[in-house]
Amino acid sequence: MSAPTIKLNNGRNIPVLGLGTSQFEDKGGGMPTANLTGTREAVEYAIDLGYRHFDTAYNYCNEGEVGAAIAKKLQEGVVKREDLFVTTKLFSNFHRPELVARAIQNSLTALQLDYVDLYLIHSPIAAKYIDDKTGLLRDADGNFLYDAVDHADTWKAMETLVDQGLARSIGVSNFNTQQLQHVLESCRIRPSVNQVENHAYLMQPELFDYCKSNDIALVAYAPVGSPGRWNKTKDELVLSQDPVVGDISKRLGKSPSQVLLRFMIQRGRIPIPRSTNPVHIKENFEALEFELSRADLSELDGLDRHHRFFDFAPLRTSPQYPFEK
Repeated sequence: MSAPTIKLNNGRNIPVLGLGTSQFEDKGGGMPTANLTGTREAVEYAIDLGYRHFDTAYNYCNEGEVGAAIAKKLQEGVVKREDLFVTTKLFSNFHRPELVARAIQNSLTALQLDYVDLYLIHSPIAAKYIDDKTGLLRDADGNFLYDAVDHADTWKAMETLVDQGLARSIGVSNFNTQQLQHVLESCRIRPSVNQVENHAYLMQPELFDYCKSNDIALVAYAPVGSPGRWNKTKDELVLSQDPVVGDISKRLGKSPSQVLLRFMIQRGRIPIPRSTNPVHIKENFEALEFELSRADLSELDGLDRHHRFFDFAPLRTSPQYPFEK
């Protein structure tokens, strides 16, 4: 079985369910550290299972692992390149137009691919660039060093990637409506996707409606609340343990994650749950095998409480910070 697809605004197809590969751990300092454990094996297993949509990013530091898994399955004849949908992302310190081509070439080399199906501006926050190996920089007082780059200028460089065949589709991530509107006002190629945190506790209906009205697909990261996230606190809400989710799960004989993923799909989102656990990867894929009733959907709609698990609080000082402060 493979996931059904929907058409993006450029006519390309995207599977309605994907595998997220972001994996971080807290080693102090207020920002996460990439953890690559199990990524390659997870992607290999997911391909064998029928997944065709994979989400990675330069900032996840795992493009090499994702690319190696894909290369292995291509060589084995398990899947063809044209059947896969691979997303990666432009990191914050590559926003200057002259750096965009270099950034995607770095990603393509790591992924062992000639093109990606979707290339996203990972964040609206632009940061100072020093070299390809240096991430977000801080000054002597611990403040992040931002850069003043207009999103419209970065977007023009993104459009060139499509012209060159390096990216089939382009989009953004973590952009609010005002930031999206700014891009739309001057773009030649419209964003195909806005990837944002989206789940039953944070449905963002205004942003979703704005994207829908502009024919921009909304891809949902943390669609089950990311219970294994690096910044989870002991007393924080756990979406998968919500009583409403539990009641529906028991009644249908499905896991809480399956219920939450099915909810996102039926509400028009494209979820990309992250996991390296084979049991969870398979379980998540089985969310394609059933449907929620109108009553179930209505109950889950009632959970929205505008609760954001990833607010990227250390970056609130940026003038391009996209969330409410």
